[in-house]
Formats: sequence, C-alpha cells, structure tokens
Amino acid sequence: RYDLAVDPRDDWDLEPALIAAWSAAPVRIGYAGAGREVFFNRILERPRIPAPAVDAALRVLQPLGIRTADRKPQIALLEQEKAQAGQWLAERLDGGAPVVGIHPGATHGTQRWMPDYFAELSDRLSKEGAAVMLLGGASDRALVERIAGRMRSRPAIRVVADNLRRFCALLWHCRLLVCN
Repeated sequence: RYDLAVDPRDDWDLEPALIAAWSAAPVRIGYAGAGREVFFNRILERPRIPAPAVDAALRVLQPLGIRTADRKPQIALLEQEKAQAGQWLAERLDGGAPVVGIHPGATHGTQRWMPDYFAELSDRLSKEGAAVMLLGGASDRALVERIAGRMRSRPAIRVVADNLRRFCALLWHCRLLVCN
C-alpha cells in the first residue's frame, strides 16, 4: 500500500501529509516543507523551479520505479456511464442527429467568444441537422441560458454539470466540440 502526498507548492497545507501518516501505509512519499517531512518515510526535495502539477505528481511515483512519458490526463469512462449518457441524450434528441457540443465558458471574459456568435453558430448547426448541446460548469449557467435564449432554431440541450464523469460521458457522445 502506498500513500502519495503530491502538491509541492502548497507549503502550509499539512492535511495531505497527515492523511499519509494516518494511512499506516508502509511507504509514504511526499515533498519536504513546513515540517511535512516528518510524516513521510520517502522524502522528495521540492523543485527549485515551479513545475506543472502533473510533473509534480509524476515525480512522486519515481521512487516506486514508475516512470512515464505520457503526461496527458485521462478519464477512463465505464461502459455503463457512456450508456447512461447516451440514454439521457436519446430522450432529448429527434432520432440519430449528430451531437455537437458547445462549451462557451472561459476563466476570463476576454477569452470568450461573444454569446451572439455562439447562438448564431448553434442555429447554423441545427439547420444542418445537428443536435446542439450547450455545456458548462456551475459558473457558466447564466452564459449557457443566455446563448440558448438567443437561438432561433430548435432548442439546444443544456448541460450545466457539476459531475465531471457525467460531463465527460456526455462529451464522449459528441461528434464535434466547439469551445474558446
């Protein structure tokens, strides 16, 4: 059994280190800093240059002999999750129209395409026979509703998801994804 405390940038957060200690795992690997090292029996030196979180996470695996060049995050969906998402979509679609996902959100407003443009694109896609699915997280709800309200064609399927796995299962059914 292993317990890995991953984030080397979070100096003062002792919670991951405490969880490692309480796990009673015989191998506890983590980054030194702010006294956290007392909870680990394999200590990693903090990187001198800030690195992406994925690099920090993969570096923790090296003492176990696990090395990988693949840095792409992946979510392995269960067949049941795909089927449930497909059933949910089928209940909302007219026949077998190809699904086009549109995710209009972005962290900053300056990174976003105008809502009117997304509405116009959605109308064009709908006229070409596609089923449009407007997607977003909780913070995108107003934006998704605004775009849907400006569409003139058939209504879009609206998905404001707070469950990442369900969101990914719905994305799996898209033939195309348009985003900022």
